[in-house]
Amino acid sequence: MKNHIFAMTFFLVAAACTWAQPSGDYPDSAKFLAGLCKNYDTSAIDAGYCLGYVSGVAASVPDCEREHVTKAQEVKVFQKYIDDHPEELDKTAASVIRNALLKAFPCSK
Repeated sequence: MKNHIFAMTFFLVAAACTWAQPSGDYPDSAKFLAGLCKNYDTSAIDAGYCLGYVSGVAASVPDCEREHVTKAQEVKVFQKYIDDHPEELDKTAASVIRNALLKAFPCSK
């Protein structure tokens, strides 16, 4: 009986979470992250999530011309890129951050 109650509760919570999220606004989408990053200066929680996500992805991108770039500047690069490329809002945030950083700080060949 307890398993049935747990399963039903889990199902209802999962359904509610799915229903509450607009299409394309999933937690690893560029759209979701851009929304949090817009609140960078007004919400400590959103700023922490935004900064942490962008910093985490940035750590995996070649550090070609970013040795003196702050984490906050990397966030601004992401914000500008997504403003200039709204067609990428439904892509994963990680891929958009990578594109933004590589465009702003290209690696010389």
